[in-house]
Amino acid sequence: MAMWYCHDRQRGAGHVAGLFPPQEQRWGLDPRVHLTPRAAERVSRESVQHPFDCAAGNINADWGTNYDGKQMQRWSEHEGAKVVAALELERREHSKGKNPRGPANPPALLAVGMDGGRADH
Repeated sequence: MAMWYCHDRQRGAGHVAGLFPPQEQRWGLDPRVHLTPRAAERVSRESVQHPFDCAAGNINADWGTNYDGKQMQRWSEHEGAKVVAALELERREHSKGKNPRGPANPPALLAVGMDGGRADH
């Protein structure tokens, strides 16, 4: 029977921290893809603009990884399915009479005078 012992708890905990589900939730990782939202956006953009093998080459060059085109295809298809599901939900809600929310468009410039008589957009 093997016994494991670690003198320093911090050293061992560093290797397992990425596997802890609350941390994955805090980072916004999709449980099936394990990419942050920004990484998933990048993979999707590369996969839309280039063939999957070229997208993998671009990602590998930037991230120092060795993914292949099939992995890019799986990730981008999963992200695409999420977009389609969101659009389908929006369509169903619209057919029930609920209008979709528009994008938040903050003004490029807002100037307010002290007398309250001026507001420029």
